[in-house]
Amino acid sequence: MMASPALPPRLRPQFASSQASICSVDSSRSSVSSAGATVTLRHELDAVLASPVWRRAFSRFLAREHCSENLLFLRAVDCFHESFSPESLSAVPAHVLAATSHSRAQYILLQFLEAGSANEINLPSKQRNVAVAAIRAALQSGKAVPADVFDHSYEHIVEMLAQDQLRKFKKSDLYTKAAASATNPVLPSLSNLTHSSSRSSLSSLQ
Repeated sequence: MMASPALPPRLRPQFASSQASICSVDSSRSSVSSAGATVTLRHELDAVLASPVWRRAFSRFLAREHCSENLLFLRAVDCFHESFSPESLSAVPAHVLAATSHSRAQYILLQFLEAGSANEINLPSKQRNVAVAAIRAALQSGKAVPADVFDHSYEHIVEMLAQDQLRKFKKSDLYTKAAASATNPVLPSLSNLTHSSSRSSLSSLQ
């Protein structure tokens, strides 16, 4: 069963890099026909992550597909971004902010970005190399890691989940079971949410 996508010590190491390719998008099947279709998929993903019943079912599906590292990565990036919240920026000294960003960014680097890492995610090599280089440069200089260093990677994983894994989930037995147990048996739509986004939905993961 998939561990809760929370703080680093709780991450499971069994999702080896050899499994990362399993989570790659099948472009022959998952390509969307229009911008509208892409938006709909993103909205549905937001709704799944915002609902405890649907979120648990989707997490179990990802574990079964050996793709749990994707949600774990998104949650880890959310934790990283907490370092740059308005409250942190106003209340935390610069050197403490830099140290916190270093610790969290290095964790993401070692767990998700480096080749062969325990929870390696599937990213385009150029995108991965840019992020890795930026993190290493900040660590060597002692400056805070740029707040946007993971943005492209985050967006790539969200799109992969929406366009590929969510489609498969909707055809699975776990989806059917979730529909039977959910208060609303129909996959909740964006109209049922307020200012929904994948990032804000993930912040409520338990």
